[in-house]
Amino acid sequence: MRKINLKITGMHCASCSALVTRGLTKTEGVLSANVNPSTKAHVEYDEAKVDAAKLIEAVKKKGYGAAVSTEADKSASP
Repeated sequence: MRKINLKITGMHCASCSALVTRGLTKTEGVLSANVNPSTKAHVEYDEAKVDAAKLIEAVKKKGYGAAVSTEADKSASP
């Protein structure tokens, strides 16, 4: 089991975050996904079944941008 934080772009409301959450949780190997409308997603997944690239692809299929969150992203947040 592994955890990853993704930076999501293009979300404007709670409906957007719900759509991204559904897209991630329906991805094989994802155990849980918590998407915050403030452009962050916390995902717990089975690395034997899915990787970061597939998680990003799942978000992009829903029409949003995604990238692995870095320490620089965390320090830039208020």
